[in-house]
Amino acid sequence: MKLNQADKIEKMIGYQFKNKAILKQVFTHTSYANEHNIPSYERLEFLGDAVLEYIITTELYKRFPHLDEGKLTKARAYLVSCGYLSNKIKETSLIEFMLVGEGTIQNDMRLSHNMHCDLFEAIVGGILIDNDFDISKAREFILRFLKEDIIKAGTKGSFKDYKSLLLEMCAKKGKKAEFSLINKEKRLNEDFIVELSIEGKRVSVAHAKNKKEAEKKAAQAYFETLE
Repeated sequence: MKLNQADKIEKMIGYQFKNKAILKQVFTHTSYANEHNIPSYERLEFLGDAVLEYIITTELYKRFPHLDEGKLTKARAYLVSCGYLSNKIKETSLIEFMLVGEGTIQNDMRLSHNMHCDLFEAIVGGILIDNDFDISKAREFILRFLKEDIIKAGTKGSFKDYKSLLLEMCAKKGKKAEFSLINKEKRLNEDFIVELSIEGKRVSVAHAKNKKEAEKKAAQAYFETLE
């Protein structure tokens, strides 16, 4: 990574790295790392994921003392979701600095939602490491990008895709969520009835004119049981 690139990146994220090697690692995809035998961003992304969830949790908890556990859970699930974080990176040109392996799939990789999301988390992890695990600078970066949305999420509490939020939340916690169609032999004009189970335990049931909509309603019904 060239010095002028490092300067541009640091201005965009609002943080100047003391150790430029960590900055380079933040922007090093596994495909590039394997070709050049250098560390990728994976460990930093792993660390940043945990730090991000902690910061978001504490910010929501402190800012919204009136919110119950269910609403806090929904707000946090939205703010740490891959789709949301991916969009925050897409608002910048940071992905253009990602070091990826040779081949025709370079552009496709840079368009990946997962890569955008991973980059945000890797930046958080990199800042934490660059400050000897002092969380304050990582928190400043997160709030610089997410503060307005944290406030909106805590006040509005409106999230469109409850199914995606549920699946991401379960994946992070290592739990299995499963949607089952109850009326497989449904009659003409009868709604699809879907049951949602988490770790084998039924948590909600919903119905709708199509199966996908019924699954989304079942996920929303589950979140509402937490309130």
